[in-house]
This record gives sequence, C-alpha cells and structure tokens, in this order.
Amino acid sequence: MFENVALFAQANLGAQIGGGLVGILIGSLIGAIFLRMATQWVCKIDLPYGTAVLYVIIVSVVNQAISIGLGIAVAPLMAQGGDPNPGVLVAIGLGSIVISTLVAAALYGTLIKTHDGTPIGFVKGLLVVLVLLAIVIVVILIFVAIGIIVTLAMR
Repeated sequence: MFENVALFAQANLGAQIGGGLVGILIGSLIGAIFLRMATQWVCKIDLPYGTAVLYVIIVSVVNQAISIGLGIAVAPLMAQGGDPNPGVLVAIGLGSIVISTLVAAALYGTLIKTHDGTPIGFVKGLLVVLVLLAIVIVVILIFVAIGIIVTLAMR
C-alpha cells in the first residue's frame, strides 16, 4: 500500500514539475509578445521575439527565486502556531509584488538596449513593467467580458 502512495507522490511531483515547465514556456511565449509591445510603446525599440522570450524567462526565474526566498524567510513567522495574522499576509503579498516589480524593472532596464547599445535604464524599465501590467489587465478584462457575454448568450 505505501509503495503505491510513494509512486503516486513521485508521479504527482513529476506532473507538477512538468506542468510548471510547460506553464513557464507558454507564459514566456505569450509574455514575449507583450514585452515586445511594451518595449515598442515605451522605448520605440523593436525587440526581436527570441530576445524577448529570453528576457521574460530570465525575469521570471529571478522573480521566482526571490519569491521562494521570501517564502523561506517568512516561514518561521507563519509557523509560530495559530492562524496567521491577515494583516501580515497582506503585507507579505504587497511586499512581494513591490519587490518583484522593482527587480523586473532593474532587469529589463539592464537587459533591453537602445539602438546605440546602451541599456534603457531603471526608469524606462519600470515603465516597461507598468505597461506590461496594463496590457495583462486589459487582456484579462477582455477574456472576462467574453466569458460574461457567452454565459449570458447561453441563457
């Protein structure tokens, strides 16, 4: 019986890792399209698609590593027994968003180069990140609107 549980746990872990890798790949391919749009709007730079995919993967991996590090750092606070304070959870979540945004801005500001080969810098990197967020929000709202319209049409 325990052998089956261990095999299931291993298969489940493998599926999670495989699914995560597929998610990163698909997310990077889509994110690269949005990064190219944001870079064109903010910096008037036509970023090659392959380069955009690479930059999105780099930023995603670095931000994921930082999130894991933050999770490890805050785990002792959460493990002190009882239910975690909701205010602490909100503060950790907001802090993580701010840190991820600033790290992405710094990375994009360093990685994306102008036509003369100089980095676009932190401020334009931050603008690229904010435009990326705006694009994602608009796309999500479009899908939500389509879902609502289809749901209402089926009644």
